[in-house]
Amino acid sequence: MEQKEIRFIDSNYNELFRIPDGGRIKITFKDGSVTDRKCTYIDDYHTQIGYNTFHICEFAEVMERNGSTYEPTAETLKDMNSKFVDANYSEVDRDKFFKTDSGFTEVYYNPDANAGGQLVYNEISFDLIKEAAKNGKKVQDFFSHLDSGCTQYLIDIDTPEFKGNLDSFMSRKADFENCNAKTMRELKKAAGIVPEKSHTDKDFER
Repeated sequence: MEQKEIRFIDSNYNELFRIPDGGRIKITFKDGSVTDRKCTYIDDYHTQIGYNTFHICEFAEVMERNGSTYEPTAETLKDMNSKFVDANYSEVDRDKFFKTDSGFTEVYYNPDANAGGQLVYNEISFDLIKEAAKNGKKVQDFFSHLDSGCTQYLIDIDTPEFKGNLDSFMSRKADFENCNAKTMRELKKAAGIVPEKSHTDKDFER
């Protein structure tokens, strides 16, 4: 059975987000106080929020009039995003390398994060690739050196930014994929190194 979704809009009917039936939203009031409310689907235009039933536009108008904001709770976001990751794991379970002016951005999904999952962005400079080439002749050593020396940014699965960034990760075509001997050679070549071909190194699995 298809999961019913509750739409949340602004007073101009612009969609802000959706949550599954039974999900929760966090409401931040004008005075800075915060509460969260369970939401129950009634139909496409009505939902029960806490103990009160609203037309979705009526709720938006009340919130705007009171100077309040609303968004999915972290737990609701985590649940929604986890289900999306599970349904698309074959597309998510890969490392992607995107060339930049100063090197490469490596992006991958880490399922073992404390938050329950996260997107990892590694900013890898050409200088770091040269260092890794000197210090790591084997595939695993090479990529381990990149991991230890790069600048890293994380987006946790329970944040509003996660889904949009995951969509971008899945849809963008990478210059190279996965931590293997071929990618190592291409990274070295981009950094101005003529790599030696190897037929013995195994791919590096995270």
